[in-house]
Amino acid sequence: MTNYKVKVLTIEEATEILRAAGLSISPDTLRRGIKQGAYLFGTCIEGAKQPIFHVYEKLMEEWMKKRGEIDEPSTRDQATP
Repeated sequence: MTNYKVKVLTIEEATEILRAAGLSISPDTLRRGIKQGAYLFGTCIEGAKQPIFHVYEKLMEEWMKKRGEIDEPSTRDQATP
């Protein structure tokens, strides 16, 4: 059997990454979106005391690539000699 490593992010880690990419989102909004099926890069399991969220880094990255643009530095951002 092939050994795979699944990178799982916390809700807080995923929120920070999404914010850095320009998405205005809170941890609570991300939780609700995962529960409602709006964000397919995560899952929610109803635990005995509270819900358990898994945000899959690879799926989130693919989701961002489909919706985002590559942020390339503009010529005015480059230092002139």
